[in-house]
Amino acid sequence: MATGQRSVFLRTTSGLVREFSVLDLLLMATLAIFGIQNTLLQFPWFYGYNPGANLPLALAIGLIPFLLLNLVYWAEGVIMPRAGSDYVWMARTTHPSIGFAWSCVYLFGFVGCALIVIISSLAYAISTSLATWALLYNVPSLYDVGTTLASPIGAFIFGTVLLSIYTVICILGSKAAKVLLYSGWIFGSIAIITMWFILGSTNPTAFAAKWDMFLSKQVTYQGLFDVAKSAGWMVTPFSMAATVGSLPIALLFLFGANWTNLIIGEVRNVRRAVPVALMFSLLLGFTIWVISAQTTLMAVGENWMSAIGFLWDNAPAAYGSVMSYPPSQILFLGLVAYPNQLLVALMIFTFIAGNIAYPFIFLLFPTRYFFAWSFDRVIPTKLANVNQRFRTPHFAIIVTAILGVIELGIYYFTSYTTAFAIGTFAEIACWVVISLTMVLFLRTKPDILETAPTFMRKRFAGVPTIGYIGVASAIAFAYVSYLFLANPLLFGIGTLGLELMAVVAIFGFVLYYASLYYHKRRGIDMDLAFKEIPPV
Repeated sequence: MATGQRSVFLRTTSGLVREFSVLDLLLMATLAIFGIQNTLLQFPWFYGYNPGANLPLALAIGLIPFLLLNLVYWAEGVIMPRAGSDYVWMARTTHPSIGFAWSCVYLFGFVGCALIVIISSLAYAISTSLATWALLYNVPSLYDVGTTLASPIGAFIFGTVLLSIYTVICILGSKAAKVLLYSGWIFGSIAIITMWFILGSTNPTAFAAKWDMFLSKQVTYQGLFDVAKSAGWMVTPFSMAATVGSLPIALLFLFGANWTNLIIGEVRNVRRAVPVALMFSLLLGFTIWVISAQTTLMAVGENWMSAIGFLWDNAPAAYGSVMSYPPSQILFLGLVAYPNQLLVALMIFTFIAGNIAYPFIFLLFPTRYFFAWSFDRVIPTKLANVNQRFRTPHFAIIVTAILGVIELGIYYFTSYTTAFAIGTFAEIACWVVISLTMVLFLRTKPDILETAPTFMRKRFAGVPTIGYIGVASAIAFAYVSYLFLANPLLFGIGTLGLELMAVVAIFGFVLYYASLYYHKRRGIDMDLAFKEIPPV
């Protein structure tokens, strides 16, 4: 290819096909915000660390920064609807090296945090489900299987097998992905409805009786209060200060919808799909979380949840001295549903089956970064190859899966136990940066501003609304970043985490300029590609 030609890309089309619908994208976006497995220990974790906080109110406050962020991604998605959309946006709005380094850090948050934590938590959910059935129906062998699955080697093998299956489905294309996606949503919806039905059928008095029926030999419902008090817990009434202070943890419940923009190059009717997926999924996810939290507290008792959460979070030795089971949602549900074996079986089965699509989307999304990088020649162009039969970037998918297996090994067999905190903070920091690009966009790409939604082009004091939205989103997530840095429960990683993020960013800059030098020696000016938006 001659660099002097007007076309600067190796191909005039990406080779990807727009086979995802508005509904497909909405389901993926909502799934990213609420996976049923996330209820496993989320409520004891939240209330144990935040006595006196109100989770629904904290989530309502947390909607504000995420609504702003989703407006930013709405603009970016419809203006540059390409695979790896936010990388393409960053590389064309700022500088290619900045865009690539930024996306490397963001990818680290995906593969090094989200994908690994979700797979490991699924293994734990299955393990806990087996242990619950073993407790209720006296099947010790199932408890042993669950214990094996929860072990590092068992969880690693499970995660590797799961990643291998997901890799095949990814390569097979959108039809296979949709079968998995819709199956997961059907089972997940049944699980959510069943969970609400079970929790709504009881109250703390009835729950206490069920708890004592099975667990009084370890600790009674009332006795757990005494253990918690001896460890330092006390009844804390609701306060707005505690609710605001809980925001660093509450905000984690709302992560995810904007990640769907990574596959926006494969979505039909983009101008409709993006706002529906981003905005409606956020409201739907918020609603599901609020109902799930409230029904759980009304079933087991708010103070009791705070007490057991305090022990689990802050005094694990005291908790372990009286309880051999984690305070999991599936345990609570199993106790309430007993002795209805069919209802218990339905809850456990759908609780597990409802998660089959959840980890999958976190493998699917980051594959499009490798594809987009390769299409721009920053990494070997082979990774942008698209399988002619299935229309998927098979090499990019395989590379992502291999990285996932490596990360699983690091997570389970080394002292690297801070992936969650590091990756979460990396994503938040990246959101600050991409929000600020909205201001730069008005100076560097004013010619394509007309492709933004009409209300984002309305001017106030001569500045389009989209600029104000970007600044507001950046300020909101800068404050969220501060909350994470100031909270040792979430950001207890010291300087190691910051150094690791810096290394990833530096690696991105080095790799970009090495690739630039390599291509220039071959007579190709790679920078020319970044003066254009990649072809569809």
